[in-house]
Amino acid sequence: MNLKASYISIENGEAILKKSHISAYQAAADQKYNPERERKLLLNRKELAFLDTQTSEHGLTIVPLSVYLKKGKVKMQIGLARGKQTFDKRQDLKKKAQDREIARHFRQS
Repeated sequence: MNLKASYISIENGEAILKKSHISAYQAAADQKYNPERERKLLLNRKELAFLDTQTSEHGLTIVPLSVYLKKGKVKMQIGLARGKQTFDKRQDLKKKAQDREIARHFRQS
């Protein structure tokens, strides 16, 4: 299962996992399996209400952190995350450019 760049959105009172990739089970006979389809998550009403207010009012995003098995059921640990600010992005771009310059220098010598 690949959770990179995946997120969870609240739509019509339901939590939906988007942009995740779950590979097909090799022994399964289902030929029409779509590994990147959206999946509904089971949360209770209180959790859904809390997450919905956090995403709509505070501008946070719900992201999956990990997936694990417990008593034959697949569980997912989720968290609330805040996106990067503009100055954070500039610092990352500057560091990436410096790393590229250092790598270029070592390749030439």
